[in-house]
Amino acid sequence: MIYSTKQDDVLDEICFKHYGFTYEIVEKVLSLNPHLADKGTHYEIGIKIFLPPLTKDDLQKPKDEISLWD
Repeated sequence: MIYSTKQDDVLDEICFKHYGFTYEIVEKVLSLNPHLADKGTHYEIGIKIFLPPLTKDDLQKPKDEISLWD
């Protein structure tokens, strides 16, 4: 999917709205869109960002997450 930014969008929020989480996906999106690192933290209108489809591996629970019920 290609996302077109709105004024003052930030990548963490874009990823959370699209995927429902940010763990490791922000880094993946940055690696697939190297130009974003030069844009700062708050984006201007109209920057095109490729949001990759998720794989089964992307949905794994973080290894350092602590759960009271494990």
